[in-house]
Amino acid sequence: MKNKKPDIDEERTAELDLPELQVIAGKGDSEHFFCIPIPTKAHPVCPRCGNSAARNQGKIRRNYYHVIPRGEKSNLVTISLEFRKHKCLASNCGCVYYPKFSFVSPYARTTRKLADVIVGLHIPQGIDDPLSFTEISEQFSGKISPQVVRQIYLRRLSELEAGLSDVPAWYREIQENELHYSSSDLPDSDMSQPEEAITRYYQDIELLHSHCKNASIDSTY
Repeated sequence: MKNKKPDIDEERTAELDLPELQVIAGKGDSEHFFCIPIPTKAHPVCPRCGNSAARNQGKIRRNYYHVIPRGEKSNLVTISLEFRKHKCLASNCGCVYYPKFSFVSPYARTTRKLADVIVGLHIPQGIDDPLSFTEISEQFSGKISPQVVRQIYLRRLSELEAGLSDVPAWYREIQENELHYSSSDLPDSDMSQPEEAITRYYQDIELLHSHCKNASIDSTY
């Protein structure tokens, strides 16, 4: 007997505003959204070898921080997303893989929308003074530490400048007005050796995710 599909809360799905996700009705609260991916007829394809033959390896749940505008404030919420993983059946492969989502960067536990808010708060725009990483952390009630705010900020800028995701309108406007982030956000040695800096940065991200893997849902990451 097949599992019954969960009921979907259309109102909360609209509030979440992530086109790839649906919010499950009757679970969570205003600060916590339990979600599933929107069903698709596309068959999973192995990212390593391109083979479409795969075996269902069960479900997995991951938690992400996201931001929702409510009135004049941006509220930090948690998304608990449940999805299936698959194992490639091609000989000499056996890759276990997961669906890719555009709302989140690879390996990240914060959505791109949240990262965009953080970048927008830290980069000087118009008459508004930029906020420090500590001030941004305080805006989210300390749920995200200043160190992690900085990591999210640098990751998103690197992603945008490398063209690894769609460029939002606010970033194009910044580029057109020649308002760029300050080199003071990285040590001098990092600016003189950018490739090494990026490598060290992603090593820090992996360490951060390793720490968060065993943390509770309310942990800072």
